[in-house]
Amino acid sequence: MLPNGASVRCATGYNLSQEDCIREGIALGGHVKDDKFLGFWRHAPFGCSMASEGERIFFNTNRRANNDGRYSPICKALEKKVTLSLSGEGIKCSKKREVSVEECIAAASSVGGKLRDGRFLIGYWPNAPHGCFIGASDKAIFYNPNFSGYNDGSYQPVCIKAEYQATLLPPGFGSRCELGYNFSVDDCISAAESVGGILRDKKYFVGYWSDKPYGCFIDEADKAIHFGTNPDGFGHIDYQLVCPSGSEISYEKSNFLIENSEASLKCFIKESGQDLYMHGSDNESNVIMYGNEDYAKNSCNGSCPNSLFVLEKEPSQPNAWYIKASDRDLYMSVSGGNSDGNHIVMDGNEEYAKKTQCNGPCPNFVFVLEKVPSRFSSWYIKASDNEDLNIAAGAENDINAVVMNEGYSARKIFNLECTTRDD
Repeated sequence: MLPNGASVRCATGYNLSQEDCIREGIALGGHVKDDKFLGFWRHAPFGCSMASEGERIFFNTNRRANNDGRYSPICKALEKKVTLSLSGEGIKCSKKREVSVEECIAAASSVGGKLRDGRFLIGYWPNAPHGCFIGASDKAIFYNPNFSGYNDGSYQPVCIKAEYQATLLPPGFGSRCELGYNFSVDDCISAAESVGGILRDKKYFVGYWSDKPYGCFIDEADKAIHFGTNPDGFGHIDYQLVCPSGSEISYEKSNFLIENSEASLKCFIKESGQDLYMHGSDNESNVIMYGNEDYAKNSCNGSCPNSLFVLEKEPSQPNAWYIKASDRDLYMSVSGGNSDGNHIVMDGNEEYAKKTQCNGPCPNFVFVLEKVPSRFSSWYIKASDNEDLNIAAGAENDINAVVMNEGYSARKIFNLECTTRDD
């Protein structure tokens, strides 16, 4: 039941039938007088309502009627779940989560909003957020049609509740959520609030920082909500990423498997910060960076075999692996041996890579994974016999080539998305 107020009525599509009106009205403590239940009135809202005095239930068939403020409309329950945002400078609902003007009273009432002196306040204000909101001081319900309205910190937007659930990652764990699953700058506040975030001095901090993560995060010290706009921002022990639940699982699982599993793993290998995946094909062909996530995972009626690799553990040294094709007995190696500038190729079967070529494991067929601190499943892929040699994407004459490069500055970071071979 909506509060009684001038012009207050049910939103389109939320009116009850006459039969439901009687049942719902009685359940709310009202009563019916048969000769006065049904009518065609100008002063009562269209549909079902209850008089503020006497608690009598009415049903008005006049669609053009206007509530004079003495009746509380009885409507169908709002189908959309809503939430009350924090009050703070610039806080608003994202476009996909805005409540319409027709639904505003019902939505705001469900989270504690009230009609001030029986009035639904609609105005074109520059200092209030666009859409439905309540005053932080007296909970009065407002609606602002001004798309340029800016919340001065005195109002709490009423937003449709997001379908996602948020997860707060441990401090320093990663520099970004999984690609494609970041919260938007508008959704960050409600997501972070749901896991304990707050607005420090009623302010939402948005900035282009190099020493803070990209996307939505909170300061571990006081839980202040931030949003980083720098895609190359680097995570720090003082901050905790806020990610959609589930989006962090593949990376956490990948980290755990690479560091602890003795079994073979299936992995996509992606260039960090780029939607670009490693790709290998025929024997003696160069390994290249080719295709985005959709290509790698969906363009072959599922995962493409030449974009998916199998990692097999080499027990002779810590975190050393062979990298082979997922659909054939073909192994990755450094053509011509582990030297600066040599290309990475698919070359040789298991027997060749592990036994016959070098009377044991060949160094140019074995790669060491070195974890990058404070990043989601991010790794340097190094030569097994020279810690200064790292796999890098891009060569002087081929930007897609995957080659061995020497030196600290030449290192490239790769994201490994891994599962066990049985998954």
